[in-house]
Amino acid sequence: MKLTITISISILLIISLIGCGNKQATKTIENLKLAYNSAATNSEKFLKYSEIAKEEGFIKIANLFSATSKSDAIHAFNYKKSLEKLGIEVGDAEIGNFEVKSTNENIIESINIKALESNSTYPKYIKTSEFEKAKDATKAFKWARDSGLNFKETFKKVLIDFRKNNGNLVNSKYYICPTCGNIYEDGNLTDACDLCSTSAERYIIFEVK
Repeated sequence: MKLTITISISILLIISLIGCGNKQATKTIENLKLAYNSAATNSEKFLKYSEIAKEEGFIKIANLFSATSKSDAIHAFNYKKSLEKLGIEVGDAEIGNFEVKSTNENIIESINIKALESNSTYPKYIKTSEFEKAKDATKAFKWARDSGLNFKETFKKVLIDFRKNNGNLVNSKYYICPTCGNIYEDGNLTDACDLCSTSAERYIIFEVK
């Protein structure tokens, strides 16, 4: 009888601790779900941007859009894993509606997306997750913020070249870190990722040959 009571108390204590943990990270869980759906939607969006760029003859820009799509897919995966560590199981992400325009307009929209996420959305999420002591979520949000800033600068350079040279001088090769989604070019390639220390040997290569 005493053993049964002890086991019951232990189970109740575990449930209580799990519930308490989720309660403490309530806002972070909400933000992770939003980020999960948003990153998955952006991944699909950039794939469509890539298709349009190919149709319009901008193969190198299409390659960059494909690389960006992969990066957002990595972010979505990280958010899902962070939710699971907080005891929240999620299925497939909800893909939102989005509009696809010309390559010129899509480049501009890409800059705006990454600027908004990196300068506004993710800093707010990071502040909340740090307050709620959700370390894995904080790490995932910081990776997305910092890699987003690099993508923003990459797209800004591409936009300038697109307007001056019709995209002919756009880089033909990009490297995506499989852990954090950061982007590299040959000019700034490092032996290990600046954000997560993943070896460069594991980078995913997107190249126009």
